[in-house]
Amino acid sequence: MRGFTLIEILIALVVLAATGLALSSAIGNVAFQTWSLERRTAAHWVAENHLARAQLTRLNNSAPLEAGRHSETVVLSRRRWRVRQSVAETSHPLFWRVEIEVSELVDNQEIGPLGRLVGFVGRH
Repeated sequence: MRGFTLIEILIALVVLAATGLALSSAIGNVAFQTWSLERRTAAHWVAENHLARAQLTRLNNSAPLEAGRHSETVVLSRRRWRVRQSVAETSHPLFWRVEIEVSELVDNQEIGPLGRLVGFVGRH
C-alpha cells in the first residue's frame, strides 16, 4: 500500500499554516485600512460641511467674518468630532482664508487630526 508518510503530512500542515497566517494577516490589514479610510473620509466631510456653512453664513449675513481661531464639537455618523477653524486675512481684499482641522473625539480624547481643509470665504 502506498500513502503519505508522517513527514509529508507535517510538511503539508506547515505549508497550510503559513498560508493561513499570511492570509489572515492580509485580511486584517485590509480591514484596518478600510476602517481608517472611512474615518478620514468622514472627517473630510465634517470639514467640507463646516466650510460650506461658513460660506453660506457669509452670504446671508452682512457682518464680517471674525479673524482668529474657533473650536466646536459636531456629530456626524454617530461620532463626535472636534472642529478647529482658523480665519485669517489674505493679500486679496475680497477673501478670507479659512483653515479647518478635524479630529475624532473618543471618550473625550482627540484622535487626529484626521482631516484638514483650506478654503476661502468672501469678505463682502
